[in-house]
Amino acid sequence: MLSILIPVYNVKVKTLVNDLLAQAHQLNVTCELVLEDDASTDAVVRAENARLASADEVVYIQNEQNKGRSKVRNHLAQVARYPYLIFMDCDANVCRPDYLSVYIQHIQSRSSSGKPFVVLGGLCYRETMPDEYCRLRWIYGRDREQKSAVQRNLSPYRSFTPFNMLISKSVFSNCQFDESLTTYGFEDTFFGEQLLEAGVEVQHLDNPLYHDGLDENEIFLHKVEFSYTLIR
Repeated sequence: MLSILIPVYNVKVKTLVNDLLAQAHQLNVTCELVLEDDASTDAVVRAENARLASADEVVYIQNEQNKGRSKVRNHLAQVARYPYLIFMDCDANVCRPDYLSVYIQHIQSRSSSGKPFVVLGGLCYRETMPDEYCRLRWIYGRDREQKSAVQRNLSPYRSFTPFNMLISKSVFSNCQFDESLTTYGFEDTFFGEQLLEAGVEVQHLDNPLYHDGLDENEIFLHKVEFSYTLIR
């Protein structure tokens, strides 16, 4: 039923994978977790994540050359075995015990309509303030990204991010990430625009994942500056 697809780069995902497997087992739902490591430079991270493939439901793919987020996401969708895909980033973590259940209920309620749809569960940040060296990213995320489904549904395509996304494989086969975008930023925006042009409904739910990957302040500011350069 579900293929959970996680691009990985220099992040240990053991806790995320184990939490998702525990929910899937409790629900007795057919699923797979496909991890694609995009040439991580940390050998310890690579080794630990590779061991997760010992679970029957986990598939681990190791890239020896970095392909970029768009290519990896498209490839993950290609190798997925099941009709519904959940994309999430590797720096995500589960924050509610019914995370998979919410998506499964939504699939069941919408599948009979026959209309294509994409669902975004949103993201949230920990309540505890992090260390000062990565605090800017946390402040920005809580102020600008951590929004309710009601807020995000006001402009469903503008608030688009595949950080926590449910999409059918049939929809993804017609709308894929632009592989020409290999640097930081905008592949998410362009994907949302494709969905809008194709008439695919984007709906936002309150089914968040924690965003735990906080860039250091200098790195975050550099990314923001680079994004504005691309806009100009």
